[in-house]
Amino acid sequence: MEARGPVPAESRAPQSGPPLVVRFGSLGDLVQLTVLLDALARLAGRPCDLVTGQAQAATLLSGLDSVGEIRVVAGRRRPYLLAPDQRRLVAWLRARGRSLAALVEPVAEARPKLRWLLARGGVPPSELLEAEALGRGELEHTVDFLARTAAAAAVRFGAPAPPVAALPRLALGEAERRDGLAWLAERGLGGTAVTLAHPLSRRVNRGRWPVERWVGLLREVLGERPEARVVHSGVAAEREEIAAIAAAVADRRVLPAAGELPLRRLAAVLSLADAAVGIDSGPTHVAAAMGCPQVVLFGRADPRRVAPRGAAPVEVVAALPPARWPGDPVTWHRVNRLEEIPLAGAVEAWRRLPRRGATPDL
Repeated sequence: MEARGPVPAESRAPQSGPPLVVRFGSLGDLVQLTVLLDALARLAGRPCDLVTGQAQAATLLSGLDSVGEIRVVAGRRRPYLLAPDQRRLVAWLRARGRSLAALVEPVAEARPKLRWLLARGGVPPSELLEAEALGRGELEHTVDFLARTAAAAAVRFGAPAPPVAALPRLALGEAERRDGLAWLAERGLGGTAVTLAHPLSRRVNRGRWPVERWVGLLREVLGERPEARVVHSGVAAEREEIAAIAAAVADRRVLPAAGELPLRRLAAVLSLADAAVGIDSGPTHVAAAMGCPQVVLFGRADPRRVAPRGAAPVEVVAALPPARWPGDPVTWHRVNRLEEIPLAGAVEAWRRLPRRGATPDL
């Protein structure tokens, strides 16, 4: 159950400053991190500060009452003397004083440098809670692991365990929602059943689902009802690939929109859309946080650990049928491939997916 508002003074952690969370990860990682940010903010009675390498963190987390100052360190692997952002981080840490501090870093090779930076800024290892030291189950979902980290933080800092939100969340203002409605209206999509399709990822190691299968799936989406529309989202650099998929579908109800949906507008449109389909990537986590039902195609990442979580249904599709899913994520990474997902599996998942219906008119 999600909790809101300040906590009584007697349940607050004894440190004077706001909680500090360090997480270098993808957009999707930060969406799921909101479970920990919410819990620690509740524990301390004030928003958390965040150190990250994700340039879009402030945009993504805008409006959340559990997030305070965000410091972006782009070059954490560079030598300290050649990295002004690292030196600025250390100066900022020294100025902010002691506080509850948590490090969430699954890459073991990255942790020593982060510990060193934190210690140089006045956060010694003895006062740092490292999430990975808790031990993560092989198939433990990230959200569950972060909730357990929050409970461990409460014990570590001598405070009652905070109520933990069951699901990640993002905040969307009314002006942003109206911007989403206005964009839909400008594209002639007001009052229609809109499906957001996100077929690409900037992480090329995730693989690609073949164009002919996207064509087959999107024709299935459009075939159910004449008023249906498909909007292809993506960054501007993906415009050519997305336009090629849209052209291959050969249906005027498919609208390529690469570069037209910056992150906050994308969130707004997802909050209004009938449904979404996409490959495992940051936008699928945004969709989940916006309560949008969706079909997500998974390649090397094990969905039992990282699938988007939200209030709406998520249909996971993999190359391997559930009866053949391996018992550990390492084997999954080796044997499951995005490009091997059959069209039939994605179509069946789409048919099972409950949807929200037409978007409202402006």
